[in-house]
Amino acid sequence: MAQRRGLYRVVTPRGWAVLPPGAEAVLWPPVDLPKARALDLAGHRALLPVSISVVKVLPEPGRDMYLLKAGRTYMLSAARASKASSPPGGVTHELRIFCGGPCDLSPLYFLSLPRGAAAVVRGFIDVEPVERWAPAPAPEGDPKGGLDILADPKRAAALLALVYDKSKESRRLGCELGLWTPCPGEGPGRFTAAAQHALRLIAHFLPAEGSDEG
Repeated sequence: MAQRRGLYRVVTPRGWAVLPPGAEAVLWPPVDLPKARALDLAGHRALLPVSISVVKVLPEPGRDMYLLKAGRTYMLSAARASKASSPPGGVTHELRIFCGGPCDLSPLYFLSLPRGAAAVVRGFIDVEPVERWAPAPAPEGDPKGGLDILADPKRAAALLALVYDKSKESRRLGCELGLWTPCPGEGPGRFTAAAQHALRLIAHFLPAEGSDEG
């Protein structure tokens, strides 16, 4: 998607967009939620497909919010919305986020996995972020490869699996997908530079990476 004037990336190599309390941003495009996540956020309203078309940062927590505990703590809920940048795939909802201050938009990524990953990583908001935030320093290498991984549901799923399971089978798949180098049996292994850039942007949702394995 080509960038239009007045639109800002949800995430860039520098980090996630951060919005202040009271901010309300329209997503370009709307983000479809998996049914399980929609049920977590919208309850009975999620009997139909749900799409997030607006993100709103709350100055105070709302009622019956979903608690997402990561390196940061987020309180989340979804409510019907009355606007969207384009016709969504499901019933239009807004994602409400409370962080006790400015909020980064990274929860939208994990809520959308796997079907909405590309819409988040390649998408825009119509409000200028007050800053960009990433949970870890940038490693060496081209950071754009990390965004390519996060936007690809298959590669993102394999990367998350590899964080928890460095079995030979997981490392072989990671090698085939450009996440792990060298391939098993060819020497001590590690995450590729692109995978490290991807992990850097979602590190607060993951345990400590731990040591690499051969």
